[in-house]
Amino acid sequence: MAAFSFVVNQPETPVANTSALKPGTYHVVITKTDLKVTKAGTGQFIELEMQVVEPAEFSGRRYWARYNMSNPSKKAEDIAAEELSDLCRALGIKAIKSDTDELLDKELMITLELDPRNTSFLRIQNYEPVSQDLLEKPAPVAIPQSLQKRPWG
Repeated sequence: MAAFSFVVNQPETPVANTSALKPGTYHVVITKTDLKVTKAGTGQFIELEMQVVEPAEFSGRRYWARYNMSNPSKKAEDIAAEELSDLCRALGIKAIKSDTDELLDKELMITLELDPRNTSFLRIQNYEPVSQDLLEKPAPVAIPQSLQKRPWG
């Protein structure tokens, strides 16, 4: 038997990505949906939680979007209906039939811009479908026939 000693290294604690999102385009996945009552109790809004997939430096960061579906302000309802329609078009959804959970795990591209009314907040300026290149996994690489033969027989 050989004399031997060894100390196991402590695993490095991963540093959480806490950098704030910036104006730009992000590949996101919808991770949570909810229908909530407004603070005033006079309406309802859909709240979506989206998690960034790409770019990698922001991967895991979250963004929340709210759509005032029932509100004393007709203008707020119209804006929400237009934005939710844009989101659904980007996802290829023609209608939400029964539950906001139909949006869960769907991927899309969002472009964020500074909110002109309050530049400390970001708002969604544009929704786009995710390109198939980002959704599809790369095909396995074909090994040429000449390399498949083993040199020893």
